[in-house]
Amino acid sequence: MEPIVNLYEDEDIDDAEVREIVVDYLVHTCCKETAQTLVSDAGLPDIEDRILDMETRKPICEHVLRGDVLKAIELTNKVAAHVLSENTDVYFELLALHFIGLVSAKDSLGALHFAREQLKPFGKQERFVERLQDCMALLAYEEPEKSPMFDLLEDVYRERVAELLNGALLAHWHMPAQASVEKLIRQAVVVRKVMHQERVREHVPPFSLSDFINRKSVPR
Repeated sequence: MEPIVNLYEDEDIDDAEVREIVVDYLVHTCCKETAQTLVSDAGLPDIEDRILDMETRKPICEHVLRGDVLKAIELTNKVAAHVLSENTDVYFELLALHFIGLVSAKDSLGALHFAREQLKPFGKQERFVERLQDCMALLAYEEPEKSPMFDLLEDVYRERVAELLNGALLAHWHMPAQASVEKLIRQAVVVRKVMHQERVREHVPPFSLSDFINRKSVPR
């Protein structure tokens, strides 16, 4: 029987739809110039109605990525006054990221003061307790980057927080919080898993997204 990975190899894909998905991702990630160039070159519908929100979101996300979280919070409150109060999970992650920055800078007293003033109230909500404990545990290490919670100090964590805030802003303005390509990947992964469960008796290996993306060719 034909392997699952080959099932749709011969399906035609509309190039225009692919370009629109790429433009959607570029708009989602605030790559204004690149998106405008692709729209112009490919003759796609203009994105002028998205210019303002890209120009608004980009500096906010850049502040998060640089670790200037308080500035990102200030700008967010200016352009979307209620977005953080409506998204307490995102607000907590932003505050936690600032706390982690203080720890990383060896400012233990500043970190403790900030935790007492800003993070302590979140300890009353069960869903934040474990995350709060992980953050506070960093103070116990002279070299927090070598602690079991080292991932909190990595750029990947900043990127995740920036994406959470980006999505919250988009949702606040009644726009999709996720890029179309992310939705497609999530759907593909779910479908593949279901197909594998249905055909597990045929010894088909489980689906790996990284293998699927990286494979150069598939034997027929």
